[in-house]
Amino acid sequence: MQMTLGQTLRRRLQDESGLSLVELLIAIVTSLVVVLALMGLLVVSQHQTVLLRDVGQATQTGRTAMTRIVDELHSACLAKEFAPVQKESTGSKLVLINAYSNEAEIKSGERTREDIITFNKAKGTLTDETLISTGGEYPEFAFQPPGKGTRTVIGSNVTETKQGELKLPIFRYYEYAETPEADNATEASSTLKETTKVPAEKGEGKTIAGVGIAFTAAPASGLETVGRSVNLNTFVTLAFSAPFSEPKVEDGPCR
Repeated sequence: MQMTLGQTLRRRLQDESGLSLVELLIAIVTSLVVVLALMGLLVVSQHQTVLLRDVGQATQTGRTAMTRIVDELHSACLAKEFAPVQKESTGSKLVLINAYSNEAEIKSGERTREDIITFNKAKGTLTDETLISTGGEYPEFAFQPPGKGTRTVIGSNVTETKQGELKLPIFRYYEYAETPEADNATEASSTLKETTKVPAEKGEGKTIAGVGIAFTAAPASGLETVGRSVNLNTFVTLAFSAPFSEPKVEDGPCR
């Protein structure tokens, strides 16, 4: 007996057969696995995005601060044999005289300035206080007293670079060795050696011919975990030209 189309549809609608419990559990578990895999990919993607953002942010702010310090050191040799590094410079504070001009040698104090770059460990900042000249002539310049100049934060979330368990000072000072180091018996070159002496009194900076800068920059979040912060370091020689090598090195800054 042949069923009509209406009878066929009614039979199918009345059919109570469906998925078994095992089939239903398998479908649920499979869906959960797919959802968890997609969520894992999303979490990893977001983590990598935040990590790259933090690294880029730390690199940008750190390089900005480093560039400013280096530019000021490059502008510090006002004249031959001038000693840019001034008294009271320490491992966390750099005091230097510099100037910006089209002239090769600056004789007038009107365009000179004194910069005090300070590392505040508690706040994790690098600040630069600019003291404008109030008079004087080369090589004796007069400037505003500290605290009266223009203070600018040039770096935030800054810490000292770690070398093992040792924390390196932000600023290190170098002078020419009395005798050159030789790679072999026939070759000699004048070298700079690190000095623990800092110019505590006026005139004591006359031998400092190089400054090393090193610090670690973290992103705005302040996270210093591996991969988020960056170590920056450089070295600036205070010289107009390459030093002259002799069996006994007699050299100094801005030669």
